[in-house]
Amino acid sequence: MAVTTPTMARPGGRVDARAQALYQLKVALAVRLPEREQDWANGVEHALALIEKALKENRTAANAPDSVLSEVDETRETLARQADGIRQERTDLLKECVMLQIDLQTAAHALPVDRELPSPLPTPATPAVDSVDFHELRQRLEEFRARVEGILQTETELVRESITTDLGAGD
Repeated sequence: MAVTTPTMARPGGRVDARAQALYQLKVALAVRLPEREQDWANGVEHALALIEKALKENRTAANAPDSVLSEVDETRETLARQADGIRQERTDLLKECVMLQIDLQTAAHALPVDRELPSPLPTPATPAVDSVDFHELRQRLEEFRARVEGILQTETELVRESITTDLGAGD
């Protein structure tokens, strides 16, 4: 039996690909620096690619009858506005994911291929490893991860509120 985090399970027993990718990002970000920058960059790059794929698939399926937000009562203005906000946040997260991938690739290209061998001096197009702020990049990645986790939680709460109110439990 696979171990999952609570946010991975979706209605109908489906597993949310974004939650799985977020878990992989969390694991990749846990790699300790320094001396392991390349391992860290490879793991994070893979996890970001999974998140990007999941966000694109989610965006494509957003208006499908079985999407998470399809369960939201769009006749209630407040819930409809919140659902629209979530859709916009998803778009923003996708753009941010792409930008983080570009920044990560730039940082990874600055790493020497083998730390044991003396590396040639960097060319002007390739910054020195010391000039790459991995701490700042890690911080941005952690904030991104938190935002994606937050949107997953917000989606779940919105659907729960819509269903609960529809069933009359809020009366």
